[in-house]
Amino acid sequence: MASLGIIQATVSSTASTNSTSFVEVVESDALESGKTYYVICQALCKGDDAAQLFEWRLVDRTNSDSVISNSTLIREQNASLEGQSYSYVGKFTAGSDGGGLAFEQRVQDGSYTASTEFLSMLIFDISNLSVNDWFYASDRTPTTLTNSFVDFASFSSTGNLTASDTWLVFGWASFDMNSVSYNTEMRWLYNESGVDITTLGSFEGEDLTETLGFSIARAIGVAGTGVATWKIQARDDSTSGVRNAHAESTVFGLRMNAFENFATNYTADSQTTSTAFVQLATNNLTPDSSGDIVAIGYSGFDAAATNRPGYSRIQVAGATSPNTVPDTSACAASNDGSDIIPTLYITKYDGVEDTEKTVDFDGRKTSPANYGFINSTLAQFSSKIMAVAPIVFSDVASETYNSGDAASESFNSGDVASEVNP
Repeated sequence: MASLGIIQATVSSTASTNSTSFVEVVESDALESGKTYYVICQALCKGDDAAQLFEWRLVDRTNSDSVISNSTLIREQNASLEGQSYSYVGKFTAGSDGGGLAFEQRVQDGSYTASTEFLSMLIFDISNLSVNDWFYASDRTPTTLTNSFVDFASFSSTGNLTASDTWLVFGWASFDMNSVSYNTEMRWLYNESGVDITTLGSFEGEDLTETLGFSIARAIGVAGTGVATWKIQARDDSTSGVRNAHAESTVFGLRMNAFENFATNYTADSQTTSTAFVQLATNNLTPDSSGDIVAIGYSGFDAAATNRPGYSRIQVAGATSPNTVPDTSACAASNDGSDIIPTLYITKYDGVEDTEKTVDFDGRKTSPANYGFINSTLAQFSSKIMAVAPIVFSDVASETYNSGDAASESFNSGDVASEVNP
């Protein structure tokens, strides 16, 4: 049975550096030359000073150590040692130099330390999927934002959607933060039959030279008119002065019904949670075949005040996956009271044939005040691709003549040949 190819790279203990040159944190398994890969990367990162800039990025070892386009995160934290997420969704084609995809970090001032506490990076080979089972689009146009939403990466179907199908769609964008006074808002948008459905993120910069990147994901059932659009939009909430700028964005969609088994759910309501982990979403999956199961969690951390950290994790059968670091390491911290910080979580686990497992997507905060998470999605799907039913041919009546046989038909005296045409 055909499968989705998956390579995972993880970091389970803190990797730190005070080098002003980039230092490798982890590298994936070797990649196949000439093959196109789709990557979703999530990491928990921090620096040890609130006035310094720290950097993280993805580097393609197979192509002369080229930096993946706009994958570099440059961040100044609101508070020292305040954990926040690195996030990236994109694609690249492996070259012939050997090796894999690497995650790197550095400091701009060697007196300080950059750290990666956790990383879960999934690299997909989707070549076994039908062209109608996925889509990808990107936009690398540098664009200064306005105070109205502008379209960036966008994909429109060509009339081939199937009613009741479920899609899991990722959106990612990178922004140059040219202002520290206003929030940038990005949203994932789905439109079918003229109706917009959106998931919103909002964030403020801390330094004029920051580059921030965020991902949004959502599972959604299509109505099945055959034509729909997914896109990333962004705006700046300033009405004048210097504004932030779009650097690059992507949308990447997978049709869940293409896989042998899947489970998804979505909750728009605000979940205030507590200082202990609370379920944001949960579902069960019983795979028909053993193999990798991918699990994705997404939520917007709505802190409602500055300098509030948030935590999220995925647990498989009660155990945090791929390791326990997210139990104690923050994924987000607010710079502004209006922040709704997009938080993505991705992992995989071993599925066992006919064995049900429960997957939970959890969140927690550090204050008992009335705030928490909104727009929560949990999706899991088998790496096994749904088999296409074989074509079955019915029997056809046949007549065989052997060599020397002579076909004959006898008419009695007085018979009249006739033919009736309907």
